Amino acid sequence: MRQSDGGLVYANAALSALLGVGPGEIEGAVGELIRSGRINAVELAHPDIGMIRLIVVPRDAARAAERAWRRDLRRELARARRRGWPLTVGAIALDAGGSTQAAASAWLGVLRAEDSLTPYEEGVYLVALPDCPPEFAPAVAARLAQATPAPASASIGFTAASADERLDAVVKRALRALADARAAGSGQIVLVPAPTTAGQS
Repeated sequence: MRQSDGGLVYANAALSALLGVGPGEIEGAVGELIRSGRINAVELAHPDIGMIRLIVVPRDAARAAERAWRRDLRRELARARRRGWPLTVGAIALDAGGSTQAAASAWLGVLRAEDSLTPYEEGVYLVALPDCPPEFAPAVAARLAQATPAPASASIGFTAASADERLDAVVKRALRALADARAAGSGQIVLVPAPTTAGQS
């Protein structure tokens, strides 16, 4: 489940009660909902907080998405190391409403051919901008924001990547920038600088 601040929390106990299954049967129950072909977003009535929306991502799809963004970012970090050029990494998500897939298509339309846009998790995409200094990130963010299909808006977080730092540290920083942008309101852009010592997160 996603909290109001954008953080993800595990809710196995609550899901077990809501779906009427034991703790070891949650995955099977959710899988049955997917196989029914009816939904991949489940609306459940929580006794304390009212209706919640459970986004269901099949495990194989989640693994495929992770392979894609790890492949792209690993490649760009290696190229930045070899060529000595800057690499800017971002995370982008719709604030509310709209189609994420339609937005992703629109975002791709304003990126360069050498840039990449890959899904990270439900509703969140990672952007890799090779040979792009961080000071150019606001201009890229403005193009992405303008391309976002109305009436939706997008929050965007960017960070500079050090060529010799860990991939997961770069992604964590980009996601933190996105979380800060979301916390600031709709349609916000946040740039988090790279750490002064490579490898820090």
